[in-house]
Amino acid sequence: MADPIEERARRAYENGRRVRAAELSAPFLAIGVLAMVTGTRVSTAIFVSLALTLLAFAFLVRGQSLGRAVLPGLLLGLVPFGCAHAAQHVPASLGHLCTGSQCVSWCIPMCAAGGLIAGAWIGRLARRAASPFVFAVGAGSLAVLTGSLGCACVGLSGVAGAALGLGSGLLPTLVFHRRAVV
Repeated sequence: MADPIEERARRAYENGRRVRAAELSAPFLAIGVLAMVTGTRVSTAIFVSLALTLLAFAFLVRGQSLGRAVLPGLLLGLVPFGCAHAAQHVPASLGHLCTGSQCVSWCIPMCAAGGLIAGAWIGRLARRAASPFVFAVGAGSLAVLTGSLGCACVGLSGVAGAALGLGSGLLPTLVFHRRAVV
């Protein structure tokens, strides 16, 4: 049977971790407000920013590599977010990006490029983490959610572009550092 004082101390410690995680993850809702102000549909912004906040809360409560992945994931997710919004302001004289028989707006390639940059940077940071695979997955999932708030401007294809770019950026780290993944 566990000592009641020890039990109370452990409960107080765990409650303190949850309170601190709530304090640190609550500002993530502001990303949703920023997305709404910059043109993302309200329902999308609310849903994704709520998912982002809850995931950040869970990672912070868990701690270790997941807890350390929260801030880089959020900040690097702002890269595809910003790229998508920058692409919306490309002058009309530059028109669309045309290759062969297809023309697309600049949003999808910019989302993919932003995701690639974020993924490569997360991969670089993951190499120094105690658990590189866990860090990369944690930061990558938060970056995809953050980036999707901006890349949703062109629908699911923009979000897919950001996710594919991010995955491509992470791939070298996950492949070449197998010893740390296993």
